[in-house]
Amino acid sequence: MMRKLHMIFIILLLSLFLIGTAWAFRPGPIIVRECPTCNKQLAQETTMSGNTFNARSWTDGKMEAKMLPDRPWLVKCPQCGAIFWIDEAKKVREDRSPEIENRLLMGSLSPSLPSENEYLTLLSDGKLTKKKELYCRQRAWWAANDSIRKTQETEFRFSAVQENNLETLSQLMNEKDAGQRLIKAEILRELGKFKDCINLLKQPFDDEWHTKISAVIRGLAEAEVRIVTEIKQGKK
Repeated sequence: MMRKLHMIFIILLLSLFLIGTAWAFRPGPIIVRECPTCNKQLAQETTMSGNTFNARSWTDGKMEAKMLPDRPWLVKCPQCGAIFWIDEAKKVREDRSPEIENRLLMGSLSPSLPSENEYLTLLSDGKLTKKKELYCRQRAWWAANDSIRKTQETEFRFSAVQENNLETLSQLMNEKDAGQRLIKAEILRELGKFKDCINLLKQPFDDEWHTKISAVIRGLAEAEVRIVTEIKQGKK
């Protein structure tokens, strides 16, 4: 009898944990926006809350999490190919009701992501604000590393254009900010500047996650490994 009650208790705890995890991800309203070029209606998904349970993270700062999906700022219209900042596009309507959301989506398309070259082309005109420039440079970097994420290549070299993007991004980083210091260190490592990377990481980090990432990046730099690497959840 006691064993049966014990099993019921464990099942209840597990159920509560799973329910809590599911509740932690709450999609927000779907906003229907209008492409500024062709006027096609596009569905912008939003998030009320989420979590990083079972997320995959990489040394370049990219993360993929089912319970906290990426909501891109810069998007591409799948109909005409126009690239625009989603929050600057004309808002047609929105609603939180699933039934109405389904009706709103009728005839709407989901925006896609720009390519690496499209990010770099947008950067070339030099007219972006610093916030938008940082966003595009980091996204171009992630796009360049995506081939390694997919194929798990062991050798990779950036082109001259890609290296220039990373050099510029590195210069924009504020070393007094822990997160930006990590990004700069990772850029230096991926550019093959291992000593500079290690020296930058000698300054301690207060945050446990930052400390963990720093150790991973430093270990890779000491081994003179340049490619982006996944940070395993159980790795210290």
